[in-house]
Amino acid sequence: MRKVRVVIADRFVETRGAIKVLLKRDPSIEVVGEVSRGSEVIPTVSALRPDALLIDAMGPMKGLDVIRELRALYPEIRIIALTDHSEEEYRRTILAAGADCWIPKIRLGKDLLPTVRALFPNGGQKAE
Repeated sequence: MRKVRVVIADRFVETRGAIKVLLKRDPSIEVVGEVSRGSEVIPTVSALRPDALLIDAMGPMKGLDVIRELRALYPEIRIIALTDHSEEEYRRTILAAGADCWIPKIRLGKDLLPTVRALFPNGGQKAE
């Protein structure tokens, strides 16, 4: 089974580090890249062609704009949007931008691995 290849996009090195620690708990997931600015996301995804992108959807990362652009360029990439907000309004906005799913950062420890596993039950091959 091929590993799920993931790129992490978050402005905070501490958040990226915590996400990497969580993802390393599952040997079927491999972090292949990380970026700290929204302007780095498209070039990094273009170069690395990951299966999934974990991206901070709000704030200076301009995640919603990046999600819209990525969805148009690479419709096959699964996008997991992360946010500091847990209100329903943010979820609707993020999903409307083109993210496959949304996780409030406060729930990363509980929800991240189950979410990735649900999106990729066959490893690096997307669920149909």
